[in-house]
Amino acid sequence: MKFLTVDTVRQLAQSARLRIALGFEHQYEEKINAVLDYAAALMQAVPLEAVKNPQDIRPVQPLILRSDNIVQSDADLLLQAAPAREDRFFVVPVVISQ
Repeated sequence: MKFLTVDTVRQLAQSARLRIALGFEHQYEEKINAVLDYAAALMQAVPLEAVKNPQDIRPVQPLILRSDNIVQSDADLLLQAAPAREDRFFVVPVVISQ
């Protein structure tokens, strides 16, 4: 089932203040729709009112997990790509103010 369109993905990205590189919108559309398909399948397979303990819910399909690989990174190289930095820290705009 198709929940989102490319236009919706663009709107979500803008709302979340994310930039999606040109040509990647369709990939995000497919991935987000796959997540929403899975959530819809869970809703059909397990009615929420029947769930007494969330730990009792079992996946409707086997989970495919990726392995975590630790890689060494060069902080100076990463900081060079930052739009703004101060000493050895990234400078980010204030999004939430009190």
